[in-house]
Amino acid sequence: MKFPIQKVAAIIPVTGLMLLTTGIGAEMRDRITPEELLKRKAAGGGMDAFQKPNTPDPRVKSPATPSIINESILLSDGNHWTLVPKGSVLHLPEKQKHHVVTQPTGTFTRWSEFLKRNISWLSAESVSMDTATGKNPISTETTDAWPRRGAIVIAVHRGGAISVKPPAVPEPPKS
Repeated sequence: MKFPIQKVAAIIPVTGLMLLTTGIGAEMRDRITPEELLKRKAAGGGMDAFQKPNTPDPRVKSPATPSIINESILLSDGNHWTLVPKGSVLHLPEKQKHHVVTQPTGTFTRWSEFLKRNISWLSAESVSMDTATGKNPISTETTDAWPRRGAIVIAVHRGGAISVKPPAVPEPPKS
């Protein structure tokens, strides 16, 4: 059954605004039946007209079960633990290796709080974005000072732990 919209002018108050509406002759239609829908789908067009997605590149591997823990390094003090990205540990002294764990134990703590709690064996080295992306290397004066600290050194940018890409090694000249 069709119900035509009458052309009527009406003023409708909407949140303090007044709107003037007129039925612009929009025609009501019957609902489509499942059979008609199947006919239209068989005729093509619609979503079937869009390009099919490409097959995935076999060289690109996605982890079966993505996990932030698998993509991070876990640091623990025995009671608390935190995550830092892989590639953010700049220096790991032998005597501090027991703080790098494979399974979290205790209470998760945000990086900034974890650093404050463990300042005796953990240190943050501020790096620029150019250093993090590998465009600028970390100075040798800085890297030479790390062993004297005796602490795990984590790269940070704007207070958060960040991965550091090693600087590109220039190719040897071809002879």
